[in-house]
Parts: sequence; C-alpha cells; structure tokens
Amino acid sequence: MLDQGFIVYAFPISREPFKYKRLTDRLYNCYRKVFFNDYSYKEKLKHEAQYDKLYEKLRSFDEVADYALFIRPDLYPMEFVEAIKSKAIKTVAYQWDGLDRFPAVYNYIDLFDRFFVFDKKDLNKHPNLLPLTNFFIPKISHLKAKDKAYLIATFDDYRFPLIRQIKAEFEKIEYPHHFSVVTWNHNQTERLLHAGLLVGKALDYEQNLSEVQKYNVLIDIHAPIHNGLSFRIFEALCYGKRLITTNQAVKDYDFYHPDNIFIWNGNNQSELRQFLVRDLVPLPSELIEKYSFANWIKYVLDIKGHTEITLPVNHKKKEDYTFA
Repeated sequence: MLDQGFIVYAFPISREPFKYKRLTDRLYNCYRKVFFNDYSYKEKLKHEAQYDKLYEKLRSFDEVADYALFIRPDLYPMEFVEAIKSKAIKTVAYQWDGLDRFPAVYNYIDLFDRFFVFDKKDLNKHPNLLPLTNFFIPKISHLKAKDKAYLIATFDDYRFPLIRQIKAEFEKIEYPHHFSVVTWNHNQTERLLHAGLLVGKALDYEQNLSEVQKYNVLIDIHAPIHNGLSFRIFEALCYGKRLITTNQAVKDYDFYHPDNIFIWNGNNQSELRQFLVRDLVPLPSELIEKYSFANWIKYVLDIKGHTEITLPVNHKKKEDYTFA
C-alpha cells in the first residue's frame, strides 16, 4: 500500500458507465419515471451491478487479511462489509465527508473495530468515533515552482461565486493565477466561460500532485456542510506552498501559521497582497511528517510507532504559534 510494506487486495467501486442487462429493465425504469416520478429504479440496478462485481471478486479471495480498510463505507452494501469482516482480523473505516451529508453511514459505524471521522463536530454524534484528518503523499519533482496561484475544483453552486470573487481579486492585484473548474454540464460550462473561467479536465491523483508542484500558491474552497480539511491543505503542508482557503477551521490545527495560510472570508481582500509577499515560516519536520500517509496508515490501523492524529478542540491565538 503506497510502499508501506502491505500486500493490498482492492475492492473499488467501479466507475464504468451503467448498461442495462435486459430491455425489460430499461422499459420498467421508464414506466416508473413517467407514471410515478420515481427515479430510484435505475440507481437500484446500478447498485446491484456494483455489488455483483464486488462479490465475484471477494469469492476468489480465500485468505484471512490482517486489516480491512473501508473509505466511505456507506458506498458498500452492509452484507458485503459483513462478508469482509469474516475474512479480516481488524476492520477499520474512514468517512472523509461529513456524517450528515450521507446519513446512511450511521448504520455502519458499529460494524467496525475503529471508525474515523474528519470533522470534530461529528465526534459527538456516536460514542465509537475516532478523530482523523486527510493526509499527503510525497512525490518528488524537480520542477521549479512558479509565483502563481493554482485552483482546480469541480463545479458547485457554493463554489462558483467564491471562485469568481477570488479570481477578481487576483486580477485586481495583477497576481498570476491558473483557475480550472471541471464540469460535464453544458449550462455550467456556459456560466464558467461567461465568467472568464477555464473549463478544465478531471485529473487523477498522480496528475494533480504533478500540477500542484508547479505553483507557489494553492487555493482551497471547502464544502460548507462540514469542517474537515481537504487534501489540498495537506498538499500545501507537504510541498511548502502558500495556502488560501475558505475553511475557517484550519486556524485550530497545530500546523497553522498566518504567514503560511490565508483564510479568505470575503472581506479581507486588502490583506491578500501582504500575505503573498511574506516569507513562508518553516515548520518542524516531525510536525509535517505527522500528516504523511506513512504515519496516517499506522495510526488508522493502530500499528506501533505512529504519532496520534487528533482534531483540535480549542481555538489558538496567533501568539500561541512558535516554531523552530
């Protein structure tokens, strides 16, 4: 598992386009939509097709695993989780989205030996929850980073006005920037083009890391439904980038420093120029390493030698931050 010494058997949810197995299924789905305004039948067929592939692969696995790790366990049928439990010594799950965004996940929590969440507000919603953040995966690059800001995001109605606002501010202060918004929707594409935004292509994780290292400033616009920290924040931590984020919760984390991270609130445009010319404050290597995947996986699986990852409780004051 990413060079950590594990032999990994993966059971990913397929992203292949759905195809009807039978004409009768297509006709029945049409009937449900037209006469009952019911759009759930096709989703039911999609899930059944996914589950068939998962179970087929699981039947060929005749070993007992040391660990089973589920990310977004609510995407899997409970029966499949139970089947995995019978073939693993320890089962662990991580919900890297707010619990209330996909509330079906509450039914899964007690199935696992360890269940992690990344929003501190969720910790009080069930007695068996543990804290966790996202992580970074280092990738060596010999490219020289540009003095330029980088944003890539999928289109969303809550993101769109914020992206326009931040882009306008970069244009005002004449700071180079590359903003790319991904969508497959024609109407959203028109809105982006009208706003002067680039319609980008989706990148896999490896491609994203390559792009991230080309720029000195990364921009993160978080989903307001939760306060968990995105991967973009940990990429900035790993690669020594300036970060501009709309997530106020980042102030409470031990790696936050106002010279490295600028929290955009929509009313602090005048402070942005000053932030972009400040020197980055170097952080202790052991603090950065705590959020690496190498430590993350040890903590999640409760393997000796890890540093515990916690979610902050108390808000720190600026004067509380001291770094060597």
